[in-house]
Amino acid sequence: MDADELRVAFSKLPFVDEQPPDYTWEQHRWSIIGHAKNDDPERFLRWSTIQATMFTGETPWIRREFDSLEPRWMEVIREPFFGDPPPMPSCRWMSGNLVHQAYHLSMWESFTRRKIRDLDTIYEFGGGYGAMAMVATRAGFDGDYFIQDVPELSILQEYYLSNVGINAILTTEIPDIEADLMIGCYSFSEVPIELRKSVLTKVEGKSYLFAYQDTFYEVDNLGWFREFAHDKPYLDWHEIRIEHLPGHYYLMGAEH
Repeated sequence: MDADELRVAFSKLPFVDEQPPDYTWEQHRWSIIGHAKNDDPERFLRWSTIQATMFTGETPWIRREFDSLEPRWMEVIREPFFGDPPPMPSCRWMSGNLVHQAYHLSMWESFTRRKIRDLDTIYEFGGGYGAMAMVATRAGFDGDYFIQDVPELSILQEYYLSNVGINAILTTEIPDIEADLMIGCYSFSEVPIELRKSVLTKVEGKSYLFAYQDTFYEVDNLGWFREFAHDKPYLDWHEIRIEHLPGHYYLMGAEH
């Protein structure tokens, strides 16, 4: 997909003149359509909405995550620079966001004692612009990678992944699948409980990787994810408090 095809795809989406409530995903989706219409797609990773919602720059805690990665992750996180992502000033061959995605996967591998390269199917709920799919593929995954997302982000994912040579199955509908790994990093925890339940009636995971804040608006995420783990006692679960991000947690589970 090239920039012209991206604009055509966005032009087919419904658009309302009135801006939705500020800092909701309805507002972010509305803003992304505006960016696609008015801003340069070849620099989409600098669009203000992308920067605010799904791109992590250089911070002290990103440096901590980078320093924890084993040497084998260095080629995985080498930035292709499609979309003009801001590089880390201290290490200009990479971006903070790819470090962050690799850190999630490295934590899952560490706690579950499994490797991404050994999986056949990954399902990601809310895939951002596709960074996690690229990182997982570079880490050795070569199976079916499903990303379920809203239409605006599915378009961006197709644009990004097709230009960095990564294959993924993109859908706006809940797939009926059993996945070796279900990923929901700061996505599953930011949707209503009813949508979470709808997803989980169709998607069954053999393992899970969730990252979330302890609360999101009125939702007690810490309690909800603990109950989710309690209902699957046949998996080994690890709830990890992320020390460098106060109030943030991982929940990781895998078959015995």
